Amino acid sequence: MNNIEDIIKQVSKNDINIPARIESRINYALKNKNTQSHKHYFRKFITALISILCTLIGSLSVYAAFGGTIDGQPVIQWLGFSFSNNYDDYKENVANQQVSYNETTINLISTVCDEGFTIFEFDVKVSDEDKEYLRLDKNVVTQEDMEEIRKGYEDGSKTNAKSQGIPFEETAAYKLFNENKEVKNTIKLEFQNPVGTGKINNIFIDGEGYYAKNIQTRNKIADNEYRVYQLYLLTDEILKGKEEFEVKLKNIVLENIADNNKDKKENIYLSNTGSNLKSININGEITANVSKKKVAENTKIIENTNKEIKYKKMTEKIEKISKTPIQTVIKISKVYSNISLQNLSNTRNKDYIGIEKYTVKDSNGNEIPVIDLETKRTITYANGKKEEWSPGDIGTYKDFSNATLETVEYLIIEQKDDVTDLKITSSVEDMVMNENGTTTNWKDIGEFNINMNK
Repeated sequence: MNNIEDIIKQVSKNDINIPARIESRINYALKNKNTQSHKHYFRKFITALISILCTLIGSLSVYAAFGGTIDGQPVIQWLGFSFSNNYDDYKENVANQQVSYNETTINLISTVCDEGFTIFEFDVKVSDEDKEYLRLDKNVVTQEDMEEIRKGYEDGSKTNAKSQGIPFEETAAYKLFNENKEVKNTIKLEFQNPVGTGKINNIFIDGEGYYAKNIQTRNKIADNEYRVYQLYLLTDEILKGKEEFEVKLKNIVLENIADNNKDKKENIYLSNTGSNLKSININGEITANVSKKKVAENTKIIENTNKEIKYKKMTEKIEKISKTPIQTVIKISKVYSNISLQNLSNTRNKDYIGIEKYTVKDSNGNEIPVIDLETKRTITYANGKKEEWSPGDIGTYKDFSNATLETVEYLIIEQKDDVTDLKITSSVEDMVMNENGTTTNWKDIGEFNINMNK
């Protein structure tokens, strides 16, 4: 596929949802791709779009089925991330919190509240009728889907690949569908705001709505029964010091989704298709009194948070390290000083900083699974005006300079009882353009060394 318009058409048709802020970024790049100030990094943008879509599908926005349990504990299979064996010791059972649709029931059976993920465990029993309607255990990719993408290829309505001499079997849509043609449907729970409110709250705490970063894992335990774990990152900014609070989960939707119970970190894969997607709105809401006191009593705050990493115009530092019985949670702040739009968007700008990732290892060099979630992004312009941007986003295309960007993110690190030291290496994506295209490397920019016994 040789142009970005074709890529957008293909992924949109295949039920890969592009959020509005990403679509806006795409349209902006398309509009300016031939101008002198933008043409030098437009080719990079095509590569970046694929990376963005891969992230969306395999992350928190359009996640496929992460799936799995370890002795009744959630495991985020796509990252190889599991929770401590102490999980069961801190589980709080919940009674009489069930919603239903005819003979289908969704029952909240336990909660665990921690400094990192707060986990809600559901038992979902699906009636034979609803199982058939949701197409559970049936192939996500239907014959109708395959016929539709072939028709779009032949008549040029979805792509101009045929006119470019690209065989149908080499198009992105065909490869995507063909690679996933045996993938089956599983279930997915959604907790939403009412349609038309214009808000994206997905959890209500003491009556106030919030959007919290979240991951869902699920596992089939019988023909019509599933165990679903909904993991919310309830940060200091959300809980504001509360150790006991009431949670309400509203506007519950039961959907089908692809059961990609595989390790596909680097590949784009389907979460669903338009002809396959089915959903059921469930009346009622689920309420739980949640407490983190038991975990807090056995949480250790590590007192070595003064080291900084400096790179170009960015300074990042650790604000807080919490070693809980279930997971290690590290809060990181970043400040980008005296920045402009070009610093954030132009990969050839000398002060441009690429996507950042963290690698965590113990003192023996063994890598430890980690989840990195940005939760807050604030920009202060030269005139003092502040704006809240969506995490990971560049929230405006108005030209600006001399601004300050501040972000907050959390590293959730798999708990290892025998680990005494952590080495956290920060790396940035370094994209180099040459005659053969774009080469992406990861460049280490610094590290945090943490003694977990201090």
